[in-house]
Amino acid sequence: SLKLNFKVGYRVNFGQTIAMIGSGDALGNWDPKRSIAMKWTDGDYWTVELNVAPGRSALDLEYKYVVVNSDGHIGYWKPGSNYKVTLPLNSSGSKVPKRVKVADAW
Repeated sequence: SLKLNFKVGYRVNFGQTIAMIGSGDALGNWDPKRSIAMKWTDGDYWTVELNVAPGRSALDLEYKYVVVNSDGHIGYWKPGSNYKVTLPLNSSGSKVPKRVKVADAW
């Protein structure tokens, strides 16, 4: 499996948190009830580490960030296009990484 470390900066209101939703089992298959909670860090950055099982030839994920209200329901989705992580694996004998860091801007 491959470790993906996601980081996004965004300030929310007290009691709100940030989560991720996206394609594939690791990101809940776009099901809001299966969103992945992120952890707040200094500077209003939110982070999470996911273990994903890449496909045979590539890792291809699409995802979005959402603001989760204190009641656990999604307040709103980040506007705009989906984010995407695509990593070719085993192409031309290249080494498969064990960890990839993904830094996004809201």
